[in-house]
Amino acid sequence: MINNKKVLVNILARAGSTSVKDKNIAELGGKPVLWYSVTEALKSKYADAICVSTDSSKYARIAEEAGVKVPFLRAAKHSTKDSTAAAASSWTTLEYEKHSGETFDFIVDFMNSNPFKTVEDLDKCIEMLSKNKHADTVVAVTRVWDGHPDRIKQIKKGELQDWPGTKEKLESLRQDLTPEAYIRCGSVYAMKRHVLIDEGNRRGKISLPYIMPDERVCNIDEPKDLLTARAMMDLRVKGDLLEKKFNYKVLAISKCDDLTSVKQLLSKLGTVDYKPEITQTQLKSIIHNYNILYVPTHLKFDSNIWQNNSQIKVIATPSVGTDHIDIDFFNSKDIKIISLNQQYELTKTIYSPAEVAFSHLINLSRNILNAVEDVKNSNWNPSSHMGNELHGKTIGIIGLGAVGTIMANYCKAFGMNVIAYDPYKDILDKNIKQCYKLIDLLSTSDIVSLHVNLTPETHHLIDEIELGYLKKDAILLNTSRGEVINHKALLKTLHSTDIKVGLDVLEGEIEKTLIYKDLINFCKESNKLIITPHLGGSTIEARLKRSNYICKLLYKWCSNEN
Repeated sequence: MINNKKVLVNILARAGSTSVKDKNIAELGGKPVLWYSVTEALKSKYADAICVSTDSSKYARIAEEAGVKVPFLRAAKHSTKDSTAAAASSWTTLEYEKHSGETFDFIVDFMNSNPFKTVEDLDKCIEMLSKNKHADTVVAVTRVWDGHPDRIKQIKKGELQDWPGTKEKLESLRQDLTPEAYIRCGSVYAMKRHVLIDEGNRRGKISLPYIMPDERVCNIDEPKDLLTARAMMDLRVKGDLLEKKFNYKVLAISKCDDLTSVKQLLSKLGTVDYKPEITQTQLKSIIHNYNILYVPTHLKFDSNIWQNNSQIKVIATPSVGTDHIDIDFFNSKDIKIISLNQQYELTKTIYSPAEVAFSHLINLSRNILNAVEDVKNSNWNPSSHMGNELHGKTIGIIGLGAVGTIMANYCKAFGMNVIAYDPYKDILDKNIKQCYKLIDLLSTSDIVSLHVNLTPETHHLIDEIELGYLKKDAILLNTSRGEVINHKALLKTLHSTDIKVGLDVLEGEIEKTLIYKDLINFCKESNKLIITPHLGGSTIEARLKRSNYICKLLYKWCSNEN
């Protein structure tokens, strides 16, 4: 929803195609083309509903695997090559409104034929439509170069002649052709409802252009387009689609000066200084002459480090969590915050956070660390370190996002029963039982593992009441953010029950608060608590993936700003 206007996003993907067989699900970068449209649409901050409009049950299954349920198949009469996209979208909209019982104000066709469009293109078109009261539609276009009208020719009586109404200036440079020419690029059509439903088109009387960069446009209509798309995808994966260079001043505080590919990407943004040794007290005096800050999680960025003459335009952090950045404050200063939050396509390829959680599980269930220390003290007492098998145990996963899903897969491989609580998604995996109440998961599980972002809703998600629902000998794991658990209540529970706890994050770990120190002291005295120093992302592979991805997001921001 945007400004009280409900938004429906339609993804049109009929099975029949004239030139490229099954182009809507053609393989591209190891995924079907449709997968890219669905996963980008799911990231939209404005879409109230997403409807994949297809006449194929096969396509529908692919869409559902990507994350969107398909409540109906498109009628045959709107699935022929003679049916217009406007007619198909209008039918889809009315059918979805009938299915959902809702009426939508803005209809957005997120066209499947261009797999390189992003949620940024989707949301910006929606924003433009919302801001301009007189506009009927916003249409994504891209600039035409060699296809400029002045360069289009006709063949008349066997001779090459200028197109009627045009006259080419001989030996002209394509960048000098005026006026600039644009073409719809089969990506986004954002429409007010009356244009599509009442007038039956996707243009309206007043249509605004949303100009897409060349590197995000490849409309697959012909076989050669699919070959081009595959070549572009290879370049995108390698980062070679990044061509422009900018003149920003960049300060890299998060350590990356040992990562060659990251340094190359940052260098495209402008002049880069690497200062990973900066302390909290030094921030205020150093950072304000820079335009871009690339920041770590162990420093706080809030009003205390602000100066009114600051040149900062964007703060980027190679992390999912942003609790080290006061987002509201910097938004009030018109500073862009870039993070890995909701960047699911990246985070689902980073295994290290789930590996840390699972290592805590192994250690606590089999008393590994205690046994190691015992051997170091010249003891050999296997019977003193009796543990429990994981096979057949029930693990309750809170938050089934990227990390939670990886954790679930590890547990299934060990023969565990997996249940999950995530109020923001319908769990389609038949091997995972969905719990709709948190207390049901807590009271049923032998092990509970937390994998959620820190938000006002998840702050102290596990408090004294919730801890009381745990089994008396349960294992509790937290590798997300310390503040998700009320540590005072946790310490009280550790003193009074037999639960075991594995933590990779602590409340107050940056400031070294009193409760932080109390937990560290308890860990020194008891085998019931294991603490690691926020190792979730501390692998070479994860660091490289995160840093490369953030650099590419920064590059996109620079491209849009310029």
